[in-house]
Amino acid sequence: MNLILFRPDEIKRFWCDGVLSVPLSDARGGHMIDVLKLGEGDSVKVGVVGEPSFGRMEVKAIKDRSIALVKTHDTEKSAPLNPVTMIIGQVRPICMKRILRDAVCLGIRQVILALGETCEKSYANAGIYKNGEYLQFLLDGGMQAGSTLISEVSFASSVAEAISMAGDAVQKILLDNEIGDGSLSSAVLKAVDTAVAIGPERGWSDSERKLFTENGYSPMTIGPRIMRTETAVPAGGAVLLSKMGLL
Repeated sequence: MNLILFRPDEIKRFWCDGVLSVPLSDARGGHMIDVLKLGEGDSVKVGVVGEPSFGRMEVKAIKDRSIALVKTHDTEKSAPLNPVTMIIGQVRPICMKRILRDAVCLGIRQVILALGETCEKSYANAGIYKNGEYLQFLLDGGMQAGSTLISEVSFASSVAEAISMAGDAVQKILLDNEIGDGSLSSAVLKAVDTAVAIGPERGWSDSERKLFTENGYSPMTIGPRIMRTETAVPAGGAVLLSKMGLL
């Protein structure tokens, strides 16, 4: 963790009389003790999801199975999110955990999880979405990236709905090995609103590919090899941001 990050509701629960008391049973409390080896007087970066900046907090005490932190005056601004909407075909929840972390690390502004025609329908109703567990993986991504600003995640029941939700981006790209015409690494792109679509484990269907192209998405590849979705997201995202001049 490069930043100890909390959701707004958690801060309200842990904050009392100017002191942030984090239980050691909480993964973040345990991390500060077991990994960062913090002691009284040491400081650590702490932030709240959605806030534009974060600051350092000093360890006041470690007792009663909690670590108590107080504010200092040092603050830093979080890097802004990148103007990218990523449409991703639904995949197995265990893979989606890594995908969501990586999307936040890349600073993707919006992620739309689309239930494509080739997707296993049960994926969209997986427990990680119903119980909100997926939010933890976004939080993990923010802590790794050292940022309070994390990706917004939306859900689409079809590719058509995902395209509508993505809106009218200035640049639209479909990463697809079947119909890709030219490499993303050769594209000339600007740092403007961009939508990029990455298929599920079995790829988009032909009708979905047609729907993307009819809506202005340019088919491209990120190489001749067929990648897993969880590999294509960080690889394709990194190339895209580099071509936009944002990496």
